[in-house]
Amino acid sequence: MRIDLGGSRSARIFHYHNTYNFDENAFQSEKAGMVKFRDWILQKTGVTSLTAAPDLIAVGDFNLTSSVDVLAIMSMPLVHANGRDYIMANPAAKARTTLWTNPALSDHNGLAASFDLPLLHDRYEKWVLDAFTDGELRSGLGLPGQDADGDGKSNFTEYAENHHPWRPLPAPVSSGLKEGRPFAAFRRGANRTDVRFTLHHSPDLNHWSPAAIAEGAGPANAVGKHAISETLLENNETSKLEIFAEKNSIQGFYKLQIERISP
Repeated sequence: MRIDLGGSRSARIFHYHNTYNFDENAFQSEKAGMVKFRDWILQKTGVTSLTAAPDLIAVGDFNLTSSVDVLAIMSMPLVHANGRDYIMANPAAKARTTLWTNPALSDHNGLAASFDLPLLHDRYEKWVLDAFTDGELRSGLGLPGQDADGDGKSNFTEYAENHHPWRPLPAPVSSGLKEGRPFAAFRRGANRTDVRFTLHHSPDLNHWSPAAIAEGAGPANAVGKHAISETLLENNETSKLEIFAEKNSIQGFYKLQIERISP
């Protein structure tokens, strides 16, 4: 079974009910069956080693009473076993495992495991997998606080704005005047459900509070409120937001907070 998790990531689950030769000939028939199972997984996944697939799960009635024999053939971390049934998973999947043993279903207890493999829609993890190689990810270059292209913006800021981490771009916030009214402009990804943008305002750089926003088009808006104008860009995948200062404001300072939240 292959479960698409989004981006280039997927979980592969393989089940095998091995032959059972009543433990004769030092389990040679059972061992031969496990070798065929391993080679079949390698063929289906296209890897040269089972440990090369980060979300690989192998389960089944392997019928080898020695876990040492199973580990020698499969070369995967053992999650749970009872001398007949086995659950094996590589670290990425194993780290999110809940285990329990069921009452006897036939001649021996059955095993079960729950794996939490979150789907990746438009979240940061999917973006990282699409933008970085495996080697770059292993080095930590894809972490949210890293700056892959050295343009002064973190990977997470680039993600929030729907930029590419390897293409240097200007600062996330620009400013200017329109119809005599100061404004700040920034980009955000249209489908970034795990990002929150908060514009903070201060009259003196000492006291900050979220800017009071009145939804509206352009700078014409009520006194005491900031106005916001949003324009969709790039096939509706990115928004450009312009936030205009309060009417009749004499002085003000702004900073943009970009934070990660649960989608």
